[in-house]
Amino acid sequence: MTKALVPFCTLLTVWVLFSLFHAAINDAKDRPLTISVRPRIAFAPADLSIFIRLIPQSSDRTVRVWTDGLNYSRSSEWTIEGEQAPKAFTVDWRRVFGGDYDVIASVSDSMHVIRASAVQRVILNEP
Repeated sequence: MTKALVPFCTLLTVWVLFSLFHAAINDAKDRPLTISVRPRIAFAPADLSIFIRLIPQSSDRTVRVWTDGLNYSRSSEWTIEGEQAPKAFTVDWRRVFGGDYDVIASVSDSMHVIRASAVQRVILNEP
């Protein structure tokens, strides 16, 4: 590669990475419900911290997070009042057993119709 192409390739790489990062952030920002679980991979038993972000709407009445695995089931639920609802919810689940889990969050209306949901995979390995 010639010396004249090196700055161009560097600039092009930076531009592509910035565009991908910007697209990822804007995509998450526009979702009505997002979930983040930490840690995503750990040794069991593990304490999970779950963070849910919501863009509330007037029909929203319930926010729920749950998992249902072979060795472990757990759920947490909050009653909310539409657009006055908090925009963030957190919950800690202590001493979760080993296994692969889908942790699912949902927001639903008064008729229990789910408006939005989000999922994050968690892997807890046995020591």
